[in-house]
Amino acid sequence: MTRVVSSSASRCTRGPGPRVRLHFIDPGKPVQNAYIECLNESWFTTAANARATIEAWRQDYNAQRPHNSLGDLTPDESEQCTIKQAPEPTLSS
Repeated sequence: MTRVVSSSASRCTRGPGPRVRLHFIDPGKPVQNAYIECLNESWFTTAANARATIEAWRQDYNAQRPHNSLGDLTPDESEQCTIKQAPEPTLSS
C-alpha cells in the first residue's frame, strides 16, 4: 500500500496541473510529524473543507485529548495550571 501511495504522491509533483510539494520529516525527528498528524486521516475536497477539518482536529487535540507528557491533562488545562502557578508580576521602582 505504501508503494502505491508513494507512486501516486510522486505523480502529483510533476506533470500538468497544480503542483504538490512533498515534505518529509528529518530522520530522527518524529515530533515533526505532530504538525501534520491530522492530515494522515483526511481527504480534503476543498480549501474550506480542509480548514474546517483541521480546526476540528486542533480543538480536539488541545481541548479534549489528554497527553501523558502533561500529566494526563489537555494542553489547554496544562496552560491554565501554568498561568495559575505563575507569580504575579511586580513593578520595580
